[in-house]
Amino acid sequence: PGTQCTAGWSYVKAGGAASFDHAYFLEMRDRSGFDLDGHGEIDRDPIGWSPGLYLAYTDEAHGYGNNGADNHPAQSPLDSTPVAGDEAPDLNDAAFTADAARSVFTDFGKGHVDNYVDPASPSGNWEFTYNCLSFKVLSMSGDSEGPKTSNGDLTGTVRFLLGKGCGRMDYAY
Repeated sequence: PGTQCTAGWSYVKAGGAASFDHAYFLEMRDRSGFDLDGHGEIDRDPIGWSPGLYLAYTDEAHGYGNNGADNHPAQSPLDSTPVAGDEAPDLNDAAFTADAARSVFTDFGKGHVDNYVDPASPSGNWEFTYNCLSFKVLSMSGDSEGPKTSNGDLTGTVRFLLGKGCGRMDYAY
């Protein structure tokens, strides 16, 4: 009693980092929002995000959302064309596409250096070296800007390599 976890639960040490605090989220996105024009809800510039494979990173041990989180952000899209140390990056070209310059992500070996700084890193850069995820976008079609409502036509073929640094995932589709 009390010495084993049931399926789906893990013991955690309060205040300590846990392996599941870090996560990558992948999604095919026609745009950065759910629709082309935002139905009048855009309070800044029109959406400029290029269609493609959206890779987001979250680190809940670092903070929830980005409110009050020190550098690096606690949640952010990872950039296919990052500029190390850029505190205000242009993320309109962040999506991974079949274009050779924007098709590959890896956190193996030297890993991926993204935008922003990380004072905890020896280089000062925000680095991803989890030996967890590598992918290459092989093809993509239907990547027009749109649609006017959700459920666009964007499709793609992606080759994935998952490493030992990844936690087990037995949900989603």
